Amino acid sequence: MYVDPGLGGLFGAIFGWLLLTLAALDAQHHWLPDRLTILLALSGLTASFLGNESDFLNRLIGGIIGFGTLLLVRLIYRKLRNKEGLGGGDPKLLGAIGCWLGWSALPFVLLGAGLVGLLAAMTMHMRGQEVTPNTALPLGSFMAVSAFPLWIVQTMVDTNLF
Repeated sequence: MYVDPGLGGLFGAIFGWLLLTLAALDAQHHWLPDRLTILLALSGLTASFLGNESDFLNRLIGGIIGFGTLLLVRLIYRKLRNKEGLGGGDPKLLGAIGCWLGWSALPFVLLGAGLVGLLAAMTMHMRGQEVTPNTALPLGSFMAVSAFPLWIVQTMVDTNLF
Protein backbone atom coordinates (compact mmCIF):
# COMPACT_ATOMS: atom_id res chain seq x y z
CA MET A 1 0.00 0.00 0.00
CA TYR A 2 3.04 2.32 0.34
CA VAL A 3 3.63 2.31 -3.41
CA ASP A 4 -0.01 3.03 -4.25
CA PRO A 5 -2.15 3.77 -1.19
CA GLY A 6 -5.43 3.84 -3.10
CA LEU A 7 -7.44 1.24 -4.95
CA GLY A 8 -4.40 0.55 -7.12
CA GLY A 9 -2.58 -0.68 -4.03
CA LEU A 10 -5.40 -3.09 -3.26
CA PHE A 11 -5.22 -4.47 -6.79
CA GLY A 12 -1.43 -4.63 -6.46
CA ALA A 13 -1.81 -6.70 -3.30
CA ILE A 14 -4.10 -9.07 -5.22
CA PHE A 15 -1.45 -9.28 -7.95
CA GLY A 16 1.24 -10.07 -5.40
CA TRP A 17 -0.76 -12.70 -3.50
CA LEU A 18 -1.83 -14.46 -6.69
CA LEU A 19 1.76 -14.48 -7.94
CA LEU A 20 2.98 -15.84 -4.61
CA THR A 21 0.38 -18.61 -4.68
CA LEU A 22 1.19 -19.54 -8.28
CA ALA A 23 4.94 -19.45 -7.61
CA ALA A 24 4.56 -21.77 -4.62
CA LEU A 25 2.37 -24.22 -6.54
CA ASP A 26 4.75 -24.28 -9.49
CA ALA A 27 7.83 -24.69 -7.30
CA GLN A 28 6.28 -27.51 -5.28
CA HIS A 29 4.10 -29.33 -7.82
CA HIS A 30 5.01 -27.91 -11.28
CA TRP A 31 1.36 -26.87 -11.56
CA LEU A 32 -0.17 -23.52 -12.53
CA PRO A 33 -3.96 -23.86 -12.13
CA ASP A 34 -6.02 -22.28 -14.90
CA ARG A 35 -8.46 -20.77 -12.38
CA LEU A 36 -5.70 -18.76 -10.72
CA THR A 37 -4.03 -17.65 -13.96
CA ILE A 38 -7.40 -16.57 -15.37
CA LEU A 39 -8.14 -14.66 -12.15
CA LEU A 40 -4.71 -13.04 -12.41
CA ALA A 41 -5.38 -11.97 -16.02
CA LEU A 42 -8.89 -10.66 -15.31
CA SER A 43 -7.77 -8.72 -12.24
CA GLY A 44 -4.98 -7.13 -14.31
CA LEU A 45 -7.36 -6.04 -17.04
CA THR A 46 -9.82 -4.76 -14.43
CA ALA A 47 -7.07 -2.80 -12.68
CA SER A 48 -6.22 -1.15 -15.99
CA PHE A 49 -9.35 0.98 -15.67
CA LEU A 50 -7.72 2.73 -12.70
CA GLY A 51 -5.04 4.20 -14.99
CA ASN A 52 -5.22 6.10 -18.25
CA GLU A 53 -7.39 5.01 -21.16
CA SER A 54 -4.51 3.51 -23.18
CA ASP A 55 -3.62 1.21 -20.28
CA PHE A 56 -6.31 -1.38 -21.10
CA LEU A 57 -5.14 -1.83 -24.70
CA ASN A 58 -1.48 -2.01 -23.60
CA ARG A 59 -2.35 -4.73 -21.09
CA LEU A 60 -4.60 -6.64 -23.47
CA ILE A 61 -1.81 -6.69 -26.05
CA GLY A 62 0.56 -7.79 -23.26
CA GLY A 63 -1.71 -10.70 -22.45
CA ILE A 64 -1.92 -11.80 -26.07
CA ILE A 65 1.80 -11.41 -26.77
CA GLY A 66 2.83 -13.05 -23.49
CA PHE A 67 0.64 -16.08 -24.07
CA GLY A 68 1.40 -16.33 -27.77
CA THR A 69 5.16 -16.03 -27.42
CA LEU A 70 5.59 -18.83 -24.91
CA LEU A 71 2.99 -20.99 -26.65
CA LEU A 72 5.02 -20.66 -29.86
CA VAL A 73 8.23 -21.55 -28.00
CA ARG A 74 6.49 -24.56 -26.47
CA LEU A 75 5.18 -25.81 -29.82
CA ILE A 76 8.48 -25.32 -31.66
CA TYR A 77 10.45 -27.08 -28.91
CA ARG A 78 8.05 -30.02 -28.92
CA LYS A 79 8.28 -30.28 -32.71
CA LEU A 80 12.09 -30.11 -32.78
CA ARG A 81 12.85 -32.30 -29.76
CA ASN A 82 9.81 -34.64 -29.70
CA LYS A 83 9.31 -33.95 -25.99
CA GLU A 84 7.84 -31.32 -23.71
CA GLY A 85 10.17 -28.55 -22.67
CA LEU A 86 7.69 -26.07 -21.28
CA GLY A 87 4.55 -26.64 -19.27
CA GLY A 88 1.13 -25.63 -20.53
CA GLY A 89 0.62 -23.18 -17.67
CA ASP A 90 3.72 -21.11 -18.41
CA PRO A 91 2.29 -19.38 -21.53
CA LYS A 92 -0.93 -18.67 -19.63
CA LEU A 93 0.99 -17.17 -16.72
CA LEU A 94 3.10 -14.92 -18.95
CA GLY A 95 -0.11 -13.82 -20.66
CA ALA A 96 -1.67 -13.03 -17.28
CA ILE A 97 1.44 -11.11 -16.24
CA GLY A 98 1.19 -9.20 -19.53
CA CYS A 99 -2.37 -8.25 -18.51
CA TRP A 100 -0.83 -6.58 -15.49
CA LEU A 101 2.39 -5.07 -16.77
CA GLY A 102 1.67 -4.50 -20.46
CA TRP A 103 3.53 -5.76 -23.49
CA SER A 104 6.66 -3.65 -23.06
CA ALA A 105 7.52 -5.23 -19.70
CA LEU A 106 7.45 -8.82 -20.97
CA PRO A 107 11.12 -8.95 -22.08
CA PHE A 108 12.12 -7.79 -18.58
CA VAL A 109 9.93 -10.48 -17.00
CA LEU A 110 11.62 -13.14 -19.11
CA LEU A 111 15.09 -11.71 -18.47
CA GLY A 112 14.42 -11.64 -14.74
CA ALA A 113 13.00 -15.17 -14.85
CA GLY A 114 16.10 -16.38 -16.68
CA LEU A 115 18.38 -14.79 -14.09
CA VAL A 116 16.39 -16.25 -11.19
CA GLY A 117 16.46 -19.64 -12.95
CA LEU A 118 20.24 -19.48 -13.36
CA LEU A 119 20.59 -18.60 -9.68
CA ALA A 120 18.32 -21.53 -8.75
CA ALA A 121 20.32 -23.95 -10.93
CA MET A 122 23.62 -22.72 -9.48
CA THR A 123 22.23 -23.11 -5.96
CA MET A 124 21.08 -26.65 -6.73
CA HIS A 125 24.52 -27.48 -8.13
CA MET A 126 26.30 -26.01 -5.11
CA ARG A 127 24.10 -28.13 -2.83
CA GLY A 128 25.22 -31.23 -4.69
CA GLN A 129 22.00 -31.77 -6.61
CA GLU A 130 22.35 -32.97 -10.17
CA VAL A 131 21.43 -30.33 -12.74
CA THR A 132 21.12 -31.67 -16.28
CA PRO A 133 19.36 -30.55 -19.45
CA ASN A 134 16.47 -32.76 -18.33
CA THR A 135 16.12 -31.17 -14.89
CA ALA A 136 12.65 -29.64 -14.59
CA LEU A 137 12.75 -26.10 -13.24
CA PRO A 138 9.62 -24.04 -12.43
CA LEU A 139 9.65 -21.26 -15.02
CA GLY A 140 6.32 -20.00 -13.69
CA SER A 141 7.86 -19.42 -10.27
CA PHE A 142 10.75 -17.55 -11.82
CA MET A 143 8.41 -15.34 -13.87
CA ALA A 144 6.30 -14.60 -10.77
CA VAL A 145 9.39 -13.64 -8.76
CA SER A 146 10.49 -11.21 -11.48
CA ALA A 147 7.03 -9.76 -12.24
CA PHE A 148 6.10 -8.27 -8.88
CA PRO A 149 9.17 -6.02 -8.50
CA LEU A 150 8.50 -4.77 -12.02
CA TRP A 151 4.95 -3.84 -11.00
CA ILE A 152 6.37 -1.93 -8.02
CA VAL A 153 8.80 -0.01 -10.24
CA GLN A 154 6.08 0.72 -12.83
CA THR A 155 3.75 2.00 -10.12
CA MET A 156 6.44 4.15 -8.55
CA VAL A 157 7.24 5.70 -11.93
CA ASP A 158 3.55 6.24 -12.72
CA THR A 159 2.88 7.90 -9.34
CA ASN A 160 6.12 9.96 -9.46
CA LEU A 161 7.63 8.28 -6.41
CA PHE A 162 10.88 7.82 -8.33
